[in-house]
Amino acid sequence: MCTKVHTSNHYIAQPRISEYRNALNKVRMKNILISVLLLAFPLPFINVAYKIQAHYQQATTSSVYNTAKVIPLYDVIAMVESKQNPRAIGLQGSLGYLQIRPALVQDVNSIKHRKGSSQRYTHQDALSQEKSVEMFMTYINFYLDYNKKARTIDNVSALWNSGPQMSLSKTQEYRSKIWSAVRNFEAKGYIIALENS
Repeated sequence: MCTKVHTSNHYIAQPRISEYRNALNKVRMKNILISVLLLAFPLPFINVAYKIQAHYQQATTSSVYNTAKVIPLYDVIAMVESKQNPRAIGLQGSLGYLQIRPALVQDVNSIKHRKGSSQRYTHQDALSQEKSVEMFMTYINFYLDYNKKARTIDNVSALWNSGPQMSLSKTQEYRSKIWSAVRNFEAKGYIIALENS
């Protein structure tokens, strides 16, 4: 089983960090080699050598990070909630991508009011993936701050499933489903991003 790494902004699997480190070490070694060659070049060729070095570094560094597929946590939660179907209709009036209930819409509108925003949502807005994510973000950000809780997979999942009380004990089964989805995405090469989640 791979070791998990948590940071304030995102969560990634340890093997992915090793891949980045190995790739970046190769970049550093190439830069050292090119720097040594620069010392041997006559002055007119130094500018050309620098351009080669800059081009190689940009291309290699870009390839390191572009191979990583990043998915926000709310997309993982949506896989558990609705199989990522924005038109899904569930039990107890839950709708859409993130299976939002009427009570949560009212809560989000109350948060918007307290923050001085004139924006309001209806329950039918939950059938819009974009608006579902907006409501999710408003709700999660507010209650994580209110409860002074860190943005972790467990805290976000518990908050979404059990409400502002964020009960870890009562959401154990739900959080287990989220972690299972996380591992499935990781197996496909994804990094789970917690920023803006």
